[in-house]
Amino acid sequence: MISNANAVRLLSLLSLALPSWGLPQAFNSTRGAYPTGASASNTTILAPAGNAGSTSPDTDFLRGINIGGWLVLEKWMSGDVFTGAGADAADEFNFDSTDGAAEALDKHWSTWFTEADVQTLKSYGLNALRIPIGFWAYDNAGTPYLKGADAYLEKAIGWARSAGMKVWVDCHGSPGSQNGFDNSGRAGDILWQQGNNLEQSVSVLTTMAQKYGSTQYADTVIGLELVNEPLSDRGNNFETTVQFAKDAYKAVRAAATNSDLMIVMHDAFRGPNSWTDTASSLGPKGAFGIDTHIYQVFSDDDKKLDQAGHISQACSKSAELSSSNAIAPTFVGEWSAATVICVYPDGTTTAGSECNVDGCQCQGDPIENWNEQMVEQAGKYVEAQLDTFEENSSGDAELFTLLQSPSVTMRVACLQLSAKLGKVEDNIARANALLEESSVSNLDLLILPELAFTGYNFLSLAAITPYLEPTATGVSFQWAKTTAARLQCIVTVGYPELASGPSLGAPSATPGSSDSVCYNSTVTVSPTGLVLAHYRKTHLYYTDESWAQESPTGWHTTSLPLPRPNDSTIATFGICMDLNPYRFTAPWNLFEFSNHVIGLHSQLLLLSMAWLTNLPSSSLIAEAGEPDMGTLEYWCSRLQPLIDHEREVVVVVANRCGEEEPDALYAGTSWIGRIGGGKIEAWGLLGRGEESVLVADTEKETPWTLTARRKEENDEVNGNELA
Repeated sequence: MISNANAVRLLSLLSLALPSWGLPQAFNSTRGAYPTGASASNTTILAPAGNAGSTSPDTDFLRGINIGGWLVLEKWMSGDVFTGAGADAADEFNFDSTDGAAEALDKHWSTWFTEADVQTLKSYGLNALRIPIGFWAYDNAGTPYLKGADAYLEKAIGWARSAGMKVWVDCHGSPGSQNGFDNSGRAGDILWQQGNNLEQSVSVLTTMAQKYGSTQYADTVIGLELVNEPLSDRGNNFETTVQFAKDAYKAVRAAATNSDLMIVMHDAFRGPNSWTDTASSLGPKGAFGIDTHIYQVFSDDDKKLDQAGHISQACSKSAELSSSNAIAPTFVGEWSAATVICVYPDGTTTAGSECNVDGCQCQGDPIENWNEQMVEQAGKYVEAQLDTFEENSSGDAELFTLLQSPSVTMRVACLQLSAKLGKVEDNIARANALLEESSVSNLDLLILPELAFTGYNFLSLAAITPYLEPTATGVSFQWAKTTAARLQCIVTVGYPELASGPSLGAPSATPGSSDSVCYNSTVTVSPTGLVLAHYRKTHLYYTDESWAQESPTGWHTTSLPLPRPNDSTIATFGICMDLNPYRFTAPWNLFEFSNHVIGLHSQLLLLSMAWLTNLPSSSLIAEAGEPDMGTLEYWCSRLQPLIDHEREVVVVVANRCGEEEPDALYAGTSWIGRIGGGKIEAWGLLGRGEESVLVADTEKETPWTLTARRKEENDEVNGNELA
């Protein structure tokens, strides 16, 4: 029941992140996709991936909860029902055949979820209910299933209407079982696509649409889901599922008199982008929605991740969701705070369900017994997921003030060098020499400039082709891997990437061939050689445009395993021109990059640069040790939303210096600082022509506080250009 102590404890945790601001579409669940091994910690929230289409005239963003285990029994979650004669039943199909089933169901339906629960959920800031119900509530012919659940769905719709909440009706169990799980009503064989079961599914959905899709319900019921979690194997064929969705969509659309009713289809575990062509073929944008369920607790690969890995994986979902959401409203209909981790007393985490260290706790422990470290780690993971799911939100509320982790504490360095165009080996040797001369030690993070070892000023694809490197395997990556191992720190380096497609890890291609794709990229490597992040430049300068493509996924935000005081820090990567309005045509005050950083609650901003200046060459030589304050002022003007924001962000800018033929002069002025709360602070600045390593301990006081003029859209750029 929704008031179960375990569920409420976690829901209370999540409620810290769920105030009642109106942002685009979302949900919440008390169930997992797979019941095996699940626990009450699988309480989840459904949040859509953006604002692709309004679901109703007065609700722009749904944030709600799945009422799982109520009108469709799931034994792991509805255990109060499975007693007496029904104790051995595995699912509702078998339970409904036992003595006393009708009385037990009525008692469960009338007590397990009530109007008081709706009011409680409303007080948490939720505004929608996704309510699962089985096909048998409308057609139980030839089955042992008992009818009656639809009367309680009717009650719930009334409760939601009174509370000012919306309802998403979900046909959770389909004839023949669409997945063989108990959440379909019957565990075991998957017979949904056998016999006349698909036709019966469409018939039931038509009946549901005639009622819940009528104008009488239009003020409250905003969606009807055709089927929940159909598998694409074990008797099901994905192409058949797609055809079913098309047939069911047309039947529901014809039966519903509410033209705003959204018809939703689960992605059949194929990913939301497998459904975008179907969505486009069925009607105008917003008419067909895609539901995807994201868990990191069931697969063997998931069980190998520590919490930082789970957070990173959550952030990596952004591109998939946003690309789908650009075509059809895409909802994360179910997700969970559950991971298979243990937390040590110092707050670090490890994968697994057992640990033998005193004070270590594993997430499988009862949630009411979780210690402070486990609650904190679960909160971070929840926050990372919500950030990802709400990335394209139309709102600007601060969702996570109470869950915000402490300021970033680390020892960070940026290496500023004067790379010679095309002299890769010489540039690597110079970087090594600078590191040796600086005697850097005990670093957590080292950042190098854009195209650090190849140089920047390549004016054509032919010119840069000899220096292109395969995705995260070339000479720059190898240097980063070796240096990260030697210094025992994370290393980020810029390089010119050759890939055969937009996916990280795609095999390299031949430059100029039809399958080759080039990017201006950075790769971030751990001390053990693991690729922690890979970013491709999003806003290209005209020099880049001669050979590189824009990132297909946009800016990259992820969690880095920085060790002090936590084992995860939310970091956003950018490369030079990313700071600026897109192609200099977007409005100055749109601040695309800065607002992205704010929206994802980044704690750390990492910028690799090859930023140009119009200062004369003589100035770069004669005043090599002096920062170019005009350049710094311009950077700050592009970070103004972050400066004005109440939350502080550590900023690391690794720029290059020197000259390149025919006419490229670089501004240097690498900077490590902190911005936010109206302040611009600096732990250090390098000069405009200075080759050196800048090191800062962010736990120490900043020696400088800077002031900057607020730049307006029609101001000059103070003689500085950018790459």
